[in-house]
Amino acid sequence: MCEDTDFVFRFLTKSKNIQYINESIYLHTLGSAKENLNKLTFGTRLDAKHQISFLSAVKSCKNYFIRNGHTPSEIQKKIDHCTGAYTIIYTIRSCLRVNSLPSFISTYLFWKNIYNKNILSSEMPNYSFKLAGGNWLLPFLIRNKLYFILILTAYCICKKRYL
Repeated sequence: MCEDTDFVFRFLTKSKNIQYINESIYLHTLGSAKENLNKLTFGTRLDAKHQISFLSAVKSCKNYFIRNGHTPSEIQKKIDHCTGAYTIIYTIRSCLRVNSLPSFISTYLFWKNIYNKNILSSEMPNYSFKLAGGNWLLPFLIRNKLYFILILTAYCICKKRYL
C-alpha cells in the first residue's frame, strides 16, 4: 500500500534530471462494492499493520523536499498535513475489513494502539480538513482520543463511501 508513492519520491530524490510530461498515463479507479475489497489500495486481505504503510511514502516525500532545498519547518507542516490526511483515509479504509463484531473490535484496538503510541497523533494539529476536502469530525475524534467513536464513525463513512 502506497508503494507507488514511496517509489516515485525515492526515484525523484536520486534523479539528476527530471522532465515533466503533461499527459495522464496512470488511471486509478474505484470499482463498485465488492470490487474494492480486492484492491491492494484498501488492504482488506493484508495484516492491519499495512494500514500505516503510507508512513514510508511520506518519509520519502520529506527526503525529496529536503534534497530540493526546502526549509525543515516549511516541510514539516506539509508533511504533518499529508500524514494526517493519509491517517484519515486509511482509518476509513481499514473499516472495509469489518464484517463482524470481532473484526470491528480488532480494527478499533489496532487504531487505538497506533494513536496511543503517538505514531500519528502528533501530526494531527497541522492537518486541515478544509485543505484536504474532508470532514471535521474524524480529526476532532482523534485529537480528543475518542477512538471507539472514531472507528464507529469511520465504519459508517466507509460503508457509505465504498459499499
